[in-house]
Amino acid sequence: MLGGIMKTLIDCYVDVFRFALILEKQPDFNHNYQYVREKTTEVFEIAAKAAESQGYSDSECDRALLAVMVWFDEFILSSSLSYAKQWKDILLQTQLFQTTSGGDVFFNQLEQMDKNENELRMVYLLCLRLGFHGKYNKDNGVFLNKTIANEEKSLPEYYYLKLIDISHKLMRARKKSMMKLILNRFINKKCSASIIVLLFFLAISWVEFL
Repeated sequence: MLGGIMKTLIDCYVDVFRFALILEKQPDFNHNYQYVREKTTEVFEIAAKAAESQGYSDSECDRALLAVMVWFDEFILSSSLSYAKQWKDILLQTQLFQTTSGGDVFFNQLEQMDKNENELRMVYLLCLRLGFHGKYNKDNGVFLNKTIANEEKSLPEYYYLKLIDISHKLMRARKKSMMKLILNRFINKKCSASIIVLLFFLAISWVEFL
């Protein structure tokens, strides 16, 4: 896009997605809502500053930030984390963008996006690949998959391959962490060794299949 840019927008925000997976992987990471909130704000500030430092326009930076924020809000609200209900009282999108309709804004911005805004489109597509539904419920899975496929077709090969690589790495890490949680729960419940071994091999097969 712009000469001299070292990082794409998706590179700037990938640590935000990783941070969310850490919270999911370690639900007992910290039950202190305020602490998690402060760490989340810190991670977003670092990502936003990274995007600004790479020379992206204010519009690109704002739209990327909003997309990841509404994804993060939805991620927390749909989780079993102890502070999910508290999170709903003050959403990130409300705190910074004064909106509670980020799920609508997300898809409106995606539809209105210029065909040449490839790096911004990658951010939105990563949110969708990582399960964002926004204004659509889970029954609209077929529609969302078509939306992802159609949007990805417009990406040049370099951007498409980069998106696939990052999303696969994140999803693979998420599957591994979830299987570890399940195994630990069975171990804590003192299930028989044969059941734990079976679950272990099923977990390996599942991850390798990805």
